[in-house]
Amino acid sequence: MKLKNFLIYLVTGLCFGLAFPPINLYLLIFVGFVLLLNIIENCKNYKELLRRTYITVIFFELVATSWISLAGMRESADR
Repeated sequence: MKLKNFLIYLVTGLCFGLAFPPINLYLLIFVGFVLLLNIIENCKNYKELLRRTYITVIFFELVATSWISLAGMRESADR
């Protein structure tokens, strides 16, 4: 896997992840969709498509759910 492709997957996942609360930069979802459509369009077969979107979704999930581990560290987290 080329570094350029890996960076595209990373940026796409970050755009999707940062578009959800608590960060809520919702306009990044449009950038993420454009990048995802570019990834999908450049695939030659379904196996390659699955591999590329899987990497992107892993980055998305890491960013989107990272706030859960920090939620219990505040004093008023359970109120």
